[in-house]
Amino acid sequence: MSRALTAERGDDTLLSPSVGTWTPALTLGAVVRPGAVIGSLRRVGRVWQIQAPEGAEAQIATVRARGPVMYGDALFSLGQTELTVGQLGGGGELADAEGLIAVRAPMAGTLYRRAAPDQPELAAQGLAVRALTTVALIEVMKTFTPLHAGVEGVIERWSAKDGAGVEAGEVLAWVRATGS
Repeated sequence: MSRALTAERGDDTLLSPSVGTWTPALTLGAVVRPGAVIGSLRRVGRVWQIQAPEGAEAQIATVRARGPVMYGDALFSLGQTELTVGQLGGGGELADAEGLIAVRAPMAGTLYRRAAPDQPELAAQGLAVRALTTVALIEVMKTFTPLHAGVEGVIERWSAKDGAGVEAGEVLAWVRATGS
């Protein structure tokens, strides 16, 4: 039987529902949905899945690193999931339509949109993706971390080129959400 706790909701934050050792399950830029598992807490030798509360549907702006937490400590800060006309995207471009969701770099590194130089793009423009679809890889010191779409939709366009250096939080691609 799985043990679950629901995170507390603060002003634009998700808070720890208990004490323990926190391990996040989501990364910067991922979209939180009510009831989704956002991480786990280990306490008194047991692991508890932490779920997002009702009304929590937003993009993750910051993530608390793995480690000890107290009741009420911030686990995630939340941003907007949908970008509107006039908001800045990656590379200083304007978002060109409502409903686009930014896929952001969770860390600084080198972006690779292909698994290998002779392979096709992992997620080319126009490709339908799910939240856990790997759309690119970010390399830091010879370690490759998969970058997930974070939302179900279609890759509208890329803001970062294959092989480019990227910064944490930088918009790499735009996804048009198609629903849950």
